[in-house]
Amino acid sequence: MGPEEMPMPPSTILLRPGAAAAILVLACLAAVLGLCPTAGAADVITLPPQTVAPGQVHLTVKVVLPPGHKFNPEAPSSLRLSSQDQKVLKVKKTFAKSLTAANLPVKLKVPAKPGQTTLQAELKLNFCNDQGGLCFMRDATVELPVQVAKDAPGKVLEILYEVKVP
Repeated sequence: MGPEEMPMPPSTILLRPGAAAAILVLACLAAVLGLCPTAGAADVITLPPQTVAPGQVHLTVKVVLPPGHKFNPEAPSSLRLSSQDQKVLKVKKTFAKSLTAANLPVKLKVPAKPGQTTLQAELKLNFCNDQGGLCFMRDATVELPVQVAKDAPGKVLEILYEVKVP
């Protein structure tokens, strides 16, 4: 019995030669354009500059998922923090943390000395809609320019990333 004579289950779709390649090309194009919900989308966000006084600064990192979404417990999400100038804001070079709804926002104290630097929060996020049927991956780098000045009124910095879905 040849392939054309074999009975096909009702859910089988037969493709003409070349159709599979066209579907693959369209799928790759959709992923590159960010049209696929599971395609990793990389964002680079630069927040408005913040100014703080020298001393112990309270740094808060907040990640806000879209309404009706939650972190995917089966795929880890993470945060890595760094400071371009460790002399101005001393963030542990190896600061990394797994992210869940339970440990957000991330809060830490950072020693600050007069000068300028940029904080970087590198986020790798995996989240799903509340029904769990549609999941997303998002990579983002959030940059926060910081000025540490003696005449600054406060000692609070905040990095906020609001996640958008395609």
